[in-house]
Amino acid sequence: MENHVEKIRTVVRVAGREYTLAGTDTEEHMHRVAGYVDRKMEELTLTTRMPSNMVAVLAAMNVADELLKSQDENNHLRKEMVALQQQIAKLKAQGTASRPMAKPKGGVPKG
Repeated sequence: MENHVEKIRTVVRVAGREYTLAGTDTEEHMHRVAGYVDRKMEELTLTTRMPSNMVAVLAAMNVADELLKSQDENNHLRKEMVALQQQIAKLKAQGTASRPMAKPKGGVPKG
């Protein structure tokens, strides 16, 4: 049996044009994505004198650059986290091995 996921459709505006998006993400998320792209294109339009198709490609390149740098940072942080977890486990193992045996509760019987 096929698992059918309902697609959400929403209209967004990027660079003065409306686009209908369809996806499984929330409407809010799709609007956030469109707003981000719109801001990137607006920044480039204000700082360059390129035609809109070139602005779109440059904006895509800038967003891809941000994505790849974020992925690299994420991978670095994951490796660092794994190394720290291994270090913690090693320290815990050393701490358990070097601890003296606990005395039984209740102490030594008097007699």
